Amino acid sequence: GDSNPRPWELLKEILEKFDGPHLNFCLHKAAVNAMTGRYPPVAIPKWLYDRMEGRIEGGNHPSKNAALFSNPHSNPQLLISSLIDGGELVEACESMVRILSAPPDVSEKALDYVFKGWAPLHTIDLLFDACERQMRTEEEEDLGVLA
Repeated sequence: GDSNPRPWELLKEILEKFDGPHLNFCLHKAAVNAMTGRYPPVAIPKWLYDRMEGRIEGGNHPSKNAALFSNPHSNPQLLISSLIDGGELVEACESMVRILSAPPDVSEKALDYVFKGWAPLHTIDLLFDACERQMRTEEEEDLGVLA
C-alpha cells in the first residue's frame, strides 16, 4: 500500500465535501485528468472509481451495487470520457464493464434508467472508436516494423 495515505484521504475529503452534481463533478474530472495525464500515469484509487461509477465504496455485493443505478451523486459518463481522453482505454473498458454488469437483484426499471439516463450510446461509441483507433495504430506500427 501507499506509505503516506494522507494525500489520498485529503483528496477524497475535498471531493466529497466540495464537488458533486452542482459543479458537474468538475473536481472529480480534474483529479482523474491529473492522474492519467502524468507519465507514467498514477493509478486511480478504487474509492474514486467507486464514487464516479456510483457504487458504494468497497462494495461488490449486489445490494450495495444497486445504488449504481439510482445514484445522483455519480457521473460514470464523465469518468469514461476522462479515461478515454487520458489514453487509459483498458481502464475505460473495465469501468464500462463494471457499470453495465447488472447485479442479479437489479430491476428492469433500473436497467432502463441506466441505458436511457446516464449511459447514452454516444459514450459507448466514443469508447469503441478510441479502442479501434488504438488497435489500428498498433497494427500500423507492427506492419512498419515488419517492412
